[in-house]
Amino acid sequence: MSEVGTVNQRIRSLAEENPQQQCYKFISVKNEILSLSRQQLFDLSRRFASRLQRHDIKKGDVICSVLTNSRSRIIMDMGILMAGGVVLTGLPVLSDGQDLFGALRHSNCSMVITSSASPTAKIFERYGLSSSVGEKGKLNSHQDHTAFISSLADEHFYEADVNADDEAYIFMTSGSTGFSKMVPRTHRECLDLADNHCRIFTQDDVLYSDRPFGWLGGFPHFYLTQGIPTLVQEVFNGVTVRDVSDIWGIVLNLGATFTFMPVPDVMLLRQHYADHIFKKSIKVILTGGQPIKKNVVAVVGQVCDVMMTVYGSTDAGLITYGLISIHNKERFKDCRAGNILCPGLQLRLVDENTKQVFTEPNRVGIIHLKGRTVLRRYLNVETTTSDMFTKDGWLDTNDAGYIDDKGGLYVIGRQSDVIVVGPYNMYPQWMEERIQKCPGVQSVMIVGLPHPVTSQELCVCVIKEKDAILTLAELETFCRGMFLPGATKFDGVPEKFVFMDSFPHILRIDISGSQLGASSCCDPRYSEISGAL
Repeated sequence: MSEVGTVNQRIRSLAEENPQQQCYKFISVKNEILSLSRQQLFDLSRRFASRLQRHDIKKGDVICSVLTNSRSRIIMDMGILMAGGVVLTGLPVLSDGQDLFGALRHSNCSMVITSSASPTAKIFERYGLSSSVGEKGKLNSHQDHTAFISSLADEHFYEADVNADDEAYIFMTSGSTGFSKMVPRTHRECLDLADNHCRIFTQDDVLYSDRPFGWLGGFPHFYLTQGIPTLVQEVFNGVTVRDVSDIWGIVLNLGATFTFMPVPDVMLLRQHYADHIFKKSIKVILTGGQPIKKNVVAVVGQVCDVMMTVYGSTDAGLITYGLISIHNKERFKDCRAGNILCPGLQLRLVDENTKQVFTEPNRVGIIHLKGRTVLRRYLNVETTTSDMFTKDGWLDTNDAGYIDDKGGLYVIGRQSDVIVVGPYNMYPQWMEERIQKCPGVQSVMIVGLPHPVTSQELCVCVIKEKDAILTLAELETFCRGMFLPGATKFDGVPEKFVFMDSFPHILRIDISGSQLGASSCCDPRYSEISGAL
């Protein structure tokens, strides 16, 4: 469907091709199956576009939706595009809303869509919107998804005239941790990103995904490219299925043929069913977001026929992938990210010290990218944009890796102080600045401790002020209070807390040369800190 140039045109084309074909099945908290057909998504999104037009939304206006995964959310997101607007993906986790408010200001956001039942609504009530959004203000959705959909019946159809190079989405990088960079994407770029996801799947497949619609991973790549229907948990007021056995039951019982599971979920699935012999398995599990170890691919042949290991980012989309089956899983090596480079991308390795490009196999360097899915710029952060690109136009991913003599790419960690927790990158500086304000704290340092499932976990190390009576429980309460209720370690919530008399000396891992045995994703200070826990 590459001839269709905008997301809006793809939605129309899919509806015309097979109007009654289901595009989404939402599983409610009561285990009800709530479906949307292709025609319904097309019609309801155009009706919501009409509603936005009545609220004076114009082509190019940025609209932020903070709703969770639901029928309302996908209809609204597509409706924003139908109205000619730009979807800002807002997923706040901080209790004071500063992560969200910064995004609203930097994007010149005109409207926020929220639910009165969500934690975000309480942030708006407490802090207001006047300094964060444009004059068009806030539009509340109905609290109940069914009621919202019914309310659209009185709206007319509206579809703005947009072209492939109009902006469609603003995605957030590492939106769960601190103040994220914002990546604007045009309709053309969104479809290029989607096309790269669908190389081994067909219309006969069914996807299960619980990735938030507000992340690039939750964008409807597979539907827009192949018309592949998607199973999604409908989240209402923060309530959803969390247990991995429940999720796996949904995957098997509703006929999913493939699913994306972060590495921690794959490990939990493996632990949960360690002694279980499955009568059913699915075709493919996609996984990635952190260095993948050999014990992760052990599920191949038990719960899935094939594991698709992926390496990608919000900055560049899907970059490489590899296919692991029972025939080659014993040959899998830790941190292998695949051997298939997505079309339209170029990849090179650069020596960290000399900045020279090299091609020798098994030599560690910094991964650089260039191509059609690489971002053009960060929104309103020009200094960051210039820092991330080389003078000859390559994106510096900040990832360390190497290519073996058979062309396989291995991604072994990050060059900077980013802490990798599962598929999420955590930036400690902003959190350290906040914890510094906790009564009784003299100095604070956040480090990543090695973890068998999530690669690393956050540890808050504190030197107390003289004679301070601060306890570890009080420190933990203060830290958790920085986040919205329900936030987890994947949103940046620390798991470990320790008091120290002094901090370990900060050592730097040199990833140049051929140190393939070293783990550059583990904080070099962890042995000293672990001894204090």
